[in-house]
Amino acid sequence: MDMKRPPSRVAVVVLLVSLTLAVAAIAAPIRVVVWDERQEAQKSAYGGFLGDTLAAKLAEQPDFSVKSVGLNDPDQGLTDEILDHCDVLIWWGHQKHQEVTDEHVAAIIKRLKEGRLSLIALHSAHWSKPFVAAMNERALQDALQSVPQAERASVKIVEIKPKGGLPGPDDPITPSFRRYKSDDSTDTLEVKLPGCIFPIVKNEGKPSHVHTWLPKHPIAAGIPATFDIPQTEVYGGPFHVPKPDAMIFEEQWDDGNSFTSGCAWKVGQGKVFYFRPGHETYPIYTQEYPLKIVENAVRWAASRATSASAALDRPGRNARQSFPQIKPGLREFPESAASTPAQFAWLSAPSFSLRPPRFAGQSCLSTLPTCALQRLPAAEDWKR
Repeated sequence: MDMKRPPSRVAVVVLLVSLTLAVAAIAAPIRVVVWDERQEAQKSAYGGFLGDTLAAKLAEQPDFSVKSVGLNDPDQGLTDEILDHCDVLIWWGHQKHQEVTDEHVAAIIKRLKEGRLSLIALHSAHWSKPFVAAMNERALQDALQSVPQAERASVKIVEIKPKGGLPGPDDPITPSFRRYKSDDSTDTLEVKLPGCIFPIVKNEGKPSHVHTWLPKHPIAAGIPATFDIPQTEVYGGPFHVPKPDAMIFEEQWDDGNSFTSGCAWKVGQGKVFYFRPGHETYPIYTQEYPLKIVENAVRWAASRATSASAALDRPGRNARQSFPQIKPGLREFPESAASTPAQFAWLSAPSFSLRPPRFAGQSCLSTLPTCALQRLPAAEDWKR
């Protein structure tokens, strides 16, 4: 005789509710909003506005629900209704950054920190108000990590804005921070905010060569180890931003410039991804691999289950972690350094930059160590 008891009604109800929620979660599309300042120059490459073209491409994905908005829409396309129904906000801006209201930016950042939406910034959106505000938040987040939890309530935070404009190649890297006692003995944490800029910009329409450094990251799914973009604008590092949780792609040009072209951060409970390729007069976001990267980034950004660094294919995710250093002459990567770019070794730092070859080897320390990179043998001297 079977003495096993049948499941209780409560257990059955709990199981049915769990299954229903799981099915609903699977079925619910990712709500994507593509925001574009809508420049007339975009039409030469896209036939219309870049944002509308990108939104139409993304809408081909069965698990995406996509809306295209722009600066000239009511409330700049950033109403509470739109933001409350947005899982991932993709941002393209170039010449009209300052026209976006601070109130709209605050609404975006509030939702980002709460984990209600994530942000993908493309190309010249490095200087957009939402991206800059997100990087400021991350810089403050990193700086506060240096203060013991019990002391944070009593420390005074002083924020120093960047000077603006293009930095020199040897200017101190931002962000940086220092803790000190002021003249009146106030415990002070001074944070130099990130400039979200870099020394070199050249729009010559030359091809770039994109290298995938974290092939196991979700954003790199289906992306080859290297691929070319036929025409791009050149950005040359270092990139004045907080050290990313993941540097997924690097872009290089034949003139020797290079740039950290695909970086991911956790900001509060939300995620941020920056993808560099552009100019708006080149049809980059109709091309296979850039589109695939944006699609992957949307799915990664919409996932609330993992942090920005949870899927890295290397150990050591803390911003202060000392990364493996590869010695000149070594022909193979150590196993623990399998995802470190061939030309550079990351050293301990709460901020991050990658210098193009002609700047490599120089110190990029500011008030506290914010970044240090060591020049290693050229890429052709290495075997992946």
